[in-house]
Order: sequence, then C-alpha cells, then structure tokens
Amino acid sequence: MSKNILMKLKPLFDWMPAYAGMTGVIILLTMLAACGFKLRGQAYLPPEIRTIYLKSNAPYGSFTEQLRQTLVSMGIKLVENEKDAPIVLEILNEGTQRQLTGLSTTTPVNTYQLIYTVTFKITDNAGRALGPVRSVSARRAHVVNSSEVLSVNMEYNLLEQDMRREAVYQIINQLGSRSVLSHLKLSPNPKPQ
Repeated sequence: MSKNILMKLKPLFDWMPAYAGMTGVIILLTMLAACGFKLRGQAYLPPEIRTIYLKSNAPYGSFTEQLRQTLVSMGIKLVENEKDAPIVLEILNEGTQRQLTGLSTTTPVNTYQLIYTVTFKITDNAGRALGPVRSVSARRAHVVNSSEVLSVNMEYNLLEQDMRREAVYQIINQLGSRSVLSHLKLSPNPKPQ
C-alpha cells in the first residue's frame, strides 16, 4: 500500500535530488554564519594591533616557528624591533608533560595523557603588562604499545604537532581578547568591512 503511494508521489519530487544537496549546503552555511562560526585563523584583531613583536627564549624552536608562520599567514606583520609594534608577545615557556593514565599488567599497552602548555605574556611596547601572565594548554590521549616503538614515536610527534597548532590558535584568540583590547582602549567588536 505505502509503496503505491510513494510511486504516485515520486513525480512530484523528481526535481528534489538536483537541488536538495545544494539547498542543504546553503542552509547549513547560512546557519553557521548566523551563529558566529569562524574557521580557525579567522580571529579578529583590529588594524591597530596587526603589527606584533614576537619574543621567545627559543626563537627557532618548533612552537615559535609555527606561531610565527601562522601570524604571518593571517596578515599580521612581525617586526624586528619591539618599539615598532603596539603589542609584544613574549613566549616564556612551552613544553609537554606525559601522565600515565592507564597501566596494563597483562598487555604491553599503556595509556598516557599528553599535556602541552605554553606560558606567555602580552605587553605594550613600553613594557606595561596587558593583563596577567597567561597560559594555554592542549591535551591528547596517547596509547603506547611497547612492541611498536617506531609507530609510537611517530604518533607522539604528530600529537605534539597537533597540540602546538591548537596552542597557537588559543594564543591568537587571547591577542584579540576583551582584556587585551581594553588595556589598549580598543573595541573588542569587529568593525564592519
């Protein structure tokens, strides 16, 4: 019975497959834009602070390089002299901790929690702090099978790289935070373009 009804209604919906996918995509993108969703790397930084001096105790380390590349790819100008920038971003410390969360006595598999933490401060070019010393962290679970040492090291490196990337975006979001902008007496809301 229901099959016959569907067969009778089929001509009414012949147009749907061609437009349903496109309509669904348009509706989804409209909803995402309406709720304020932004892709990573789309953090708002006012033009007044799009010039930054980046300071680090490990200027050629993996994290500092990744942060530098991301800032430049976002159109942020990095200067050589801290007096030439309204904001100084100083990376004080960064590193990974490994905590054992699961130990198996019957199998060679252990579970660890990796915690990547970056401590930094944001100052103006006169050295005045724009808020307290801050830290961001990223966490990942890491399963270690002692019989597969090579793949464990590769996985660890990939997880650490992913955590570094997450920490970079957290720091960029902090640069555009209300507290930093209010210290500089700038509006935290993006201006229409």
